[in-house]
Amino acid sequence: MLGDVDQGWSLVAQSGPEKGQIIPIQGTIAIGRALECEISILEPALSRKHAELEIIDDNEMLKRDLGSVNCTYVNGEKVDEVTLKAGVIIQDPLPGESAMNQTVCRQMSVQYSRSTHVFIASM
Repeated sequence: MLGDVDQGWSLVAQSGPEKGQIIPIQGTIAIGRALECEISILEPALSRKHAELEIIDDNEMLKRDLGSVNCTYVNGEKVDEVTLKAGVIIQDPLPGESAMNQTVCRQMSVQYSRSTHVFIASM
């Protein structure tokens, strides 16, 4: 069931099979291989619980590495924790060394599903 159009953060796949896919982000979410992660990505190079995204406010979102083996990258630089603004590129684990796709964070109005399912997405 689709909800109303809502202002908020989303991830947008920029390449790969999920190119153009929009994943709305609300509150705090975990990214990793584990099925209990809000964004579960079946990518061997990702840790079970790889990183976390947390909405700070309308203009900023925090990305935090959760002790992953292959680290977290934002705009090609390794980070443990970083404040994101719209338009930054996040890519895990290593730029150019994985089948992982680049994803751009952006602020936008999106129509989102209110169901509680796991997104299987490439980032």
